[in-house]
Amino acid sequence: MSIMSYNGGAVVAMTGEKCVAIASDLRFGSQLSTIACDFPKVFEMNPHLWIGLPGLATDLQTVKQKIEFRRCVGCMTEPVDFVTGGTPEEQLMGMCETLWEPNMSPDDLFECTSQALMNAFDRDGISGWGAVVHIIEKDKVTTRTLKTRMD
Repeated sequence: MSIMSYNGGAVVAMTGEKCVAIASDLRFGSQLSTIACDFPKVFEMNPHLWIGLPGLATDLQTVKQKIEFRRCVGCMTEPVDFVTGGTPEEQLMGMCETLWEPNMSPDDLFECTSQALMNAFDRDGISGWGAVVHIIEKDKVTTRTLKTRMD
C-alpha cells in the first residue's frame, strides 16, 4: 500500500455554466480502520481559491498551512472539464467521464459531482463515510453535506 493511500480519501472538482464544484469524502482512517467521519479535505483559501487535498493526513495539514501562510498555489494542468484525486481516482475518472457534460447549471453540477463521488467511493474500501460538495458561483457558495453508506 502506498503512503498516499494510507489514510484514504477522494476529491473531485468539475466545471459548469458560470460555476464550479469541488467535493470530497469525509472519512479519516488508518488503512482499513475508520477513525473519524468528519475530516475535511476541501478548503477555502480565499473567496476565489479553493483546494482539495487527498492523501496522507499529515501532508494535507502541512500543505494547507504552507499555502495559508504564503497564498501561492501552482497547477500542473489546466483542465476544462474535471479533475480527480485520492484512492478511488480510477473510479472517479470513469464516473466523471460518464456523467460530466459541458455547461451544466449549478443544480445539475451538484447532482453530477455528488453521483460521481458517491459511486466512486462506494467501490473503494478506504474512502467514503459521507461527503461534502461546494458549488461556487460568482456571487455565492453553496455547501451541502451528503449522508452516504457507512459500512
